[in-house]
This record gives sequence, structure tokens and C-alpha cells, in this order.
Amino acid sequence: MRLLVCFTLGMAVATAAAQLQPAEVQYIGAEKPLRGYRLGDECFVPIELLPSIGWDATLRSDKVTLTVAGRKVEFPHRTFAGSQSIPFRKAMAEFGGETEWDRIGRVLKAVAIGKFAGGQIKFALPVSSVTLDAGKILEIRGAKILASPAQVPKGIKLQQGPDGVRIISSQYSWDIPNGPEQYSFSLPAAPLTNPLPMADTSQSPVGTTPPPVSTEPTQIPPVEPPVDPSGDIPLDLVVQTDNATSSIIQLRTIVPLTSAPQLRMIEPNVFELVMPNVAIAISNPDAAKASGVTNVAVTKEGTSSVIRFILDRPMGYEIWTDASGVSIQLIKPAIGNGKLAGKLIVVDPGHGGKDGGAKSGIAREKDLTLKVSLALAEQLKAAGATVIMTRRTDVFIGLTERAEVANRNKADFFISVHINSTAKASTSGSITFFHGPSAVKELLARCLQQQLAKINGLPSIGVWSDKRIYNSGFAVLRMSKMPGVLLELGFINHPNDRARMLQADFPASVAGAVVKGLKVYLGDGK
Repeated sequence: MRLLVCFTLGMAVATAAAQLQPAEVQYIGAEKPLRGYRLGDECFVPIELLPSIGWDATLRSDKVTLTVAGRKVEFPHRTFAGSQSIPFRKAMAEFGGETEWDRIGRVLKAVAIGKFAGGQIKFALPVSSVTLDAGKILEIRGAKILASPAQVPKGIKLQQGPDGVRIISSQYSWDIPNGPEQYSFSLPAAPLTNPLPMADTSQSPVGTTPPPVSTEPTQIPPVEPPVDPSGDIPLDLVVQTDNATSSIIQLRTIVPLTSAPQLRMIEPNVFELVMPNVAIAISNPDAAKASGVTNVAVTKEGTSSVIRFILDRPMGYEIWTDASGVSIQLIKPAIGNGKLAGKLIVVDPGHGGKDGGAKSGIAREKDLTLKVSLALAEQLKAAGATVIMTRRTDVFIGLTERAEVANRNKADFFISVHINSTAKASTSGSITFFHGPSAVKELLARCLQQQLAKINGLPSIGVWSDKRIYNSGFAVLRMSKMPGVLLELGFINHPNDRARMLQADFPASVAGAVVKGLKVYLGDGK
């Protein structure tokens, strides 16, 4: 099950059950629409089409680097119809744009977002503009300006239309950019007596003419109604879709959020959104209860608001922000009957044989990992699980074979046990690695690390993606096809860590934490 919570503008990433559909993107400055593919609520656009809109794409094995207006951002890519493609909606949000599907969901309209900043309006993405009526009206095509009434300078009026925004002023003159999209406005030194020529800074190709722009302000409605700045900002919670695999919830507000919300994970089934420097109120918090959310509540924390979501079971998550707000994708993993009993788990004691791993004093990694793994196998079997070990003795096993043991047997989980070492002997604590980006695998890592922190008596460094260590990640996690983790239980060259790992109760303690973490992940009991 996938659940998406979004403020103002949401984006759902498709589930496996979603169908791939042809789609088009209408992007300002493009000679023709970009043809892509709709999957869920996302639109994937082939990388080879991006240069036509001024986006530079550099492809690597597992991701693509996009360069837009001098800014670089990395995204994962997917292959559709033989073309590597990027999630266009997510990319637009990252670069400062907004997207919206048409009524039948086949055309994605993409616009740049502008904000008032001192004596300027700044856009992160290229836009096209025309000045009209002696500089008193500025038409910016393919754009939307986010501003509350208090942010709009006196003497300036905004009107939003289907093709862009119109800025009307009887007091200010405009400086039209010839590069970065920053429109400066200032009071003229003397009244404007001569009409200004039409200035076209669009990216239209040579030989084409931009579409005519109407000068009738009455044809375009105002951008937004006034809001009382002294009260709470109302958020309306709407369940947009709800089915067996996907739910989309929107929290709608007419006032743009000025600061990016922050996510706090409290428990695997509890998370909080911290909304800095804003007071909000949710009018209908119970509306989401049918979508995997059991409770939504808002509290105040200093000048910020905190929205707490309690889920009916642990879920993974992804978060991204844009000019309109924040989107959180909650992903519920496939857990079968939700019981540990009957699951097949491959336990992988790290190193072995000629590969001794890390060493400090009398302690050797290959010995410690085997002791912990044997204890883990016994406790898993006692809980009703089936266990396969990649080794039960001091023998060498290749990395590929370790993952293939799990793949051949179609295991439900892969757990690799290791002991850490570092050049800095002052580093202490445990880390649980997952192969990312994967919300499901990260959720498994969080569930296990949380229990390890409670039981094993060592500090918790946290949950890390294996790509933080190697660009391609750890081989055993990269090649295994099921949810898996690599446990680094402590640092063998840290005196406190080493002393704890050599204690007789350490293997059983770690084993109990892993079993409990798996049960939390599965929802198997409290």
C-alpha cells in the first residue's frame, strides 16, 4: 500500500499494479510538447528530450544528474520503451516549478514559480515575458507567482491566467532580464511619456512569433482571495484516491508555505511534520482514517506547528518539497500474513575462512559475526521462521554466492552480520545499512536499528544507505532481490565496543533485537 500526503501540490509514485500510459508535457519555451509516460501520478520523460527545454542530463549507471539554470540535482532513472527516463514532476518541484494534470490526465502542464524578494521577482526556471502598455503591465508566460497579499508591494496587482501571470502597476517600471530570471521593479525617476517597444525575451526559436497577449485585465481572475494573517492557516484534508495499494491525501491551503516542513520519525508507525513559523489548523483530521492513518493531530511548538500522523502499521516514506509545500509518500511493504512464523530468512555471517575481516587484539570479526548469526538463527527458528545460513563454520564464501543463496531460495529477508572498524578509535556504536533508495528497505533497517539501540548496550549511529560508503552500494545488498540489511554491530577497535561484543550475552542480545525488529516491521504483535 502506498499513501501520499501532500500540501497544495502532490505527486504519487506508481505502484507495480499501476498501468503505464502515454502522456505529454506542456513546458514553456519548448517548441513542441515532451512525450513521456504517466505512471500513477508521476510523468516520466525520456532523458534524450530534456535538451530541448534547456535541461542538461548526464547519465550514470544508477542515476542521472540534471543541470538546470546552473543548479545540479541527482535523480534515479527508470527505463520505459527502451529509454531512460526521469520523474519530471519531482524534478520540476526540486527546481522551483509546479505541475498539474489536465482533466483527463493525459497532458501535464508545467510552470515556473516566482517569489517576491525585495525589489525583485525571482524565478528558478526560465520563463518568457512581454511588457505592455508603457511598461505598466508585465506578462510572464508559463509562470505563477506565489505570494500572500502582505508580500505584494503596494501599487502592484497580480492576475493569474491559464497561460501565465500578469503584473499590473501604475507606479513602477520594470527591468526585464537577459539571463537569470530576476525581474526588478522600481519607481521611475520621471513619468513615462513614451510607450516602450514590446520586449520579447522568450526562448522561442528563430522565425517564430510568440502568441498574442490580451491586454484586457478583466479576462483573468485574481490569483487568490485575501486571508486574515492573524489567524491559523486552514488546511483542508481531502482523500483523493484510496484503494488496496495506493491512497493520496491532500492538505489544501490557499496560502503558500514560506518554509520547508521538516520530517521527524518518532516510531516506525508515527511521524511528525514540523511547520516552521506558521500556525495551522486542520479542519477535518478524521478524513484520512480509511487510508492507513489512525490519527492526525496538530500541536504548537514555539512559533511552529507540528502535525503528528499515527499509522495503522509501520510504513516506509519518501519526502520532497517544492514552492507549494511538502509531499510525503508512505509505502506499506508486502508482508504476506504479517507473521514472522513461516517466513524464510537468510542469515549471512560476514567474512570467514581466509577472509578474517576486522581484527583488534584477540577479537576477530569473522568469529564474532558467526557467534551472533548462530544465536540469531536459533531465535528465528524458535519464532517459527525457516532459516538458511550462508555459512555455519569458518569457511570462505564469495559475495555473489551469499546473495544468490537468498535469491535461489526466494527468501523473505536477507540479514548480513558484520563488525565495524575505523581509523578513528574514538568512533563507537552500531549502524544498520540498506541498499537505497528504497523506502521499504529503509523501513526494515529502521525497525531493526531501533531495537538494537534498545538492547545491545552500544550507542546508535543510525540507519545509512550503503551508497554512503560506495557509489554502487554493498554487493550482498545490491545483488539480493528481497528486503535486506547489513548490520554493523559496533567498532572492533573501540575499547568499549569490543568489550561489549566479547561478553557472553552479546550474541543472544543482538539476536533478540533483530527478531523483535522483524516483528515490528511485519506488524506481528505490539
